Amino acid sequence: MLGDNLMDEEVFQQYAKAWRKRQRDEERKRRKKLRQAREAAGKLAEILVQNYGAKEVWLFGSLIRSGSFHRNSDIDLAAAGLPAQEFFRILARLNESIISPTPLDRKGKCSYNHSNTGVRDGRTKGR
Repeated sequence: MLGDNLMDEEVFQQYAKAWRKRQRDEERKRRKKLRQAREAAGKLAEILVQNYGAKEVWLFGSLIRSGSFHRNSDIDLAAAGLPAQEFFRILARLNESIISPTPLDRKGKCSYNHSNTGVRDGRTKGR
């Protein structure tokens, strides 16, 4: 009989309740990580401007697109005015200072052209 293989209503309700709780818990964790990542991005922008001479720093990617941030998101920054010969040293220092990996690109000197993507919609910090 078809009905014998179907989950009874009580079992289904228990399953649905547990699933909703798991979803709420995951959303709570995502929001916490989002707040932490935004705080870290602000600190990194300050470091880039104050310690390394960046003229402007842009935040782009999932941190500024509503609903895009997820548990594997990172902090996407683009910076103008960094000395080319120091780029990888600066990147390493920034990555050491936070938990999340930080892709950092020198605007206009990187293989990925941010001028046609999120940078124009990003938040900027400069001198």
